[in-house]
Amino acid sequence: MNMFSYFILQVALLAGLSQNVAWVPQKFEELSVKDTAAEHHLAKPLQQKLCELVRGNDRIKDCDAYTSEIGTLRLKFIDLNSDGVPEIIVQAGDDDHCSPTGNCVFWVLKASENSYTVLLRRGSVQSFSVETRKTNEYIDLVTSTHGSATYSDLKLFRYDGRSYRLADCASSDYSYQDKDGEYHTLQKPKIAEQQCVNK
Repeated sequence: MNMFSYFILQVALLAGLSQNVAWVPQKFEELSVKDTAAEHHLAKPLQQKLCELVRGNDRIKDCDAYTSEIGTLRLKFIDLNSDGVPEIIVQAGDDDHCSPTGNCVFWVLKASENSYTVLLRRGSVQSFSVETRKTNEYIDLVTSTHGSATYSDLKLFRYDGRSYRLADCASSDYSYQDKDGEYHTLQKPKIAEQQCVNK
C-alpha cells in the first residue's frame, strides 16, 4: 500500500465510515433499572411468561417464588409490526442471566390474546437497535455483544414470517492500528462485515 492509499484509509477510519457492510445500525440503546418489570403493573399472563423465561420451564404453575427474579427483567414495549399491539423486548438483569461484562439473555415476545410467543431469544446481548427497515411487516433488529472496551459483535435479525432469524453479522471497533503498530481510538466505530457462526 502506498502512502497516499494509506492516508485515504486512515481518513476513512477517522471519519467513522463503514467498511464492506450493507447495513449500519441506527442507534443502540441499553435498558436500565427504570425499565425493570418491578416498575410496571404487569398482567398475570405476562408475569407467567416472564417466569417461564427466567426459569427455562414452560410448566411452572406457581411463580410467586420467583417474584424477585422477574422483577429484575428489563422491558421495552414497542410495536414492531404496526398492528397497534406492542411487542415486548425483554432483557435479563440478574447475575444468573448476565455476564460480568454486561451481556445478558435477551428475548422478543409477541402478545396474542392471553398468551405470549417468543419471536427471538439470544444468550448474550448488551444493547440493541430498532431499525427503520422492515422485513415481512416487522422492523429489523440489531443486537450488540460487548467484547472489549472498544470492540463489539453486531447481529442483524429479520422476521421470516414466524420469528426473527439471524440475517447478517458485523463487528464494531472503536480502535485501529497504524503502520507503526500503535493503536488509536476512533470517535465513531468502524463497522466491518464478518461471517456469521451457526447462521
